[in-house]
Amino acid sequence: MKVYSWKTLIITILLGGGYFAYIVYRFDGFHDLVLLACLAYLIIEGLSVSFIESAYQKDIRRSARMKRVYRKLFGKFAPLAPWAPLILFLLSFCVAKLLPARKGLILLLLLSALALAIYISIISRKHLKIEEQQEQREQEQEQQQEQR
Repeated sequence: MKVYSWKTLIITILLGGGYFAYIVYRFDGFHDLVLLACLAYLIIEGLSVSFIESAYQKDIRRSARMKRVYRKLFGKFAPLAPWAPLILFLLSFCVAKLLPARKGLILLLLLSALALAIYISIISRKHLKIEEQQEQREQEQEQQQEQR
């Protein structure tokens, strides 16, 4: 069997499989069952990208499309944009440790992280659909030119 993405395979096995085994080890009811189902889906996706060429090509196109969308939306801050909600969350954690009496600031930072994550996902999904439509139009034009 040919491996198309060693990086995805290793990450899937080590992180996905390791976390799956940990959840099975400490299994504690319905919540863990739902988590196991989600992990199983992600592990199957990772393995399919690793071993199936069409899934690997689709994943490459999707990641390139996302990079273009983030670059269009955020310019030179594109590499940082997907991590911005996590940075705000970590900042709120640091504020909670350093200034525990500032509950309002902590809550504000946490809500800002949530709002930013929702905003980025909605905007990027909207622009991703536009980018997909443009790619489809380009492919149709190429097919029409090939037919002539």
